[in-house]
Amino acid sequence: MRATMAAEGAARCAQLRGDARTAEALFARALSEREACGRGMADGGTLAVASSLSTLLRARGALREAEAVYRRMIDGIEATRASGQLAVPELSLLTLRHMLARAVAAQGDARAEDAEALLRDALARRRAVLGAEHPHVHLSANTLGAFLSGRPGGADEGGALCAAFLAATDGVLPDGSEERLAASRAVARAARLRAQDGAAAFALEREIERLTLLLVDLGVEPASGGGGGGGERSASVRADGTAEPAGRAKVAAPARDETDSASAGGGSARRATLAGFLSGLCGPRAKGARPLARASSGAR
Repeated sequence: MRATMAAEGAARCAQLRGDARTAEALFARALSEREACGRGMADGGTLAVASSLSTLLRARGALREAEAVYRRMIDGIEATRASGQLAVPELSLLTLRHMLARAVAAQGDARAEDAEALLRDALARRRAVLGAEHPHVHLSANTLGAFLSGRPGGADEGGALCAAFLAATDGVLPDGSEERLAASRAVARAARLRAQDGAAAFALEREIERLTLLLVDLGVEPASGGGGGGGERSASVRADGTAEPAGRAKVAAPARDETDSASAGGGSARRATLAGFLSGLCGPRAKGARPLARASSGAR
């Protein structure tokens, strides 16, 4: 165990200095060694190592590996609870189930059915233990709602869950928080789908997402709604699921540096055409929504 403890210490040092890959490798080694010598999830140190490893894996986008670690943690905790060896707080186990569901949902359409089942299970378990008005229950409902809003036939249920979240967190979370922005997008999407043919509207949503990514890749971003800009789309979403009307946002291309100017000709026209097309399609976005971040070269 002495070598294992040394590996854990080195992993935490690597994490502190920003060397995530080294920390990840050391935490993975420490977890395997702990489990091999019988220190499973009944040991608080093993749980801490597994938690650190899962966080690093998710941050790197290694979602399947993160999923595997979450499952090891949940299965180990369930086994030790059944044998009476460990009384892990129920809240911690519920959080792990929620994180597992999110990791699977982030893997895309190929895991959509698994993700929906896990998200529903995590919400039901939290609701049964904590009650319908607990903040964790609202967060689970919002996560499920945002996920369903992007699935065929799920917009109405997803919009209703997210509308309830917006009502419950009004004045509690800032409008610009990640959770409220996700909820606002889901509610607005449900409102648009109710006003159109469902299949056609869903296909349009996917096309809007594709074009948005293309615009970002070309260096065009929705104008910031901060201090001096007039490009923010000022739209809000009512709790009943309807979007209040608002004006279209301006789409502004960021200033180019000298290296961009040499190739500006055809690219500018293409950017302007796509920007105008997308601006007409997207409709209002939620108040306080931030501009899209440019895609990095590794994500293209």
